[in-house]
Amino acid sequence: MMTGVEFVAAELQKLEAGICPSCGNLIPLARGRAYTCDEACHATWIEAIIRRFGETREITHLESGKVYAVPTRVILEQGIKGSELEKYPEVVKA
Repeated sequence: MMTGVEFVAAELQKLEAGICPSCGNLIPLARGRAYTCDEACHATWIEAIIRRFGETREITHLESGKVYAVPTRVILEQGIKGSELEKYPEVVKA
């Protein structure tokens, strides 16, 4: 099985080549900078990433050092800014 870094590198290579990571077809030019060829493939691709990496990711706010559990889907579909982290649950390490 690929490491997380290898997985991301492979996905980026597909994106650069204009290949849908979900079905392997070329991404239509009409979709612009989309990652997948259509909405069904997008949903499939996002679910595959969530299965691989989990429902949430722990993101550390660099200024405060606090760690927050951010949904993987939010990170992939919307991105996340440091100023938005406080609206997600803080992860308390034992």
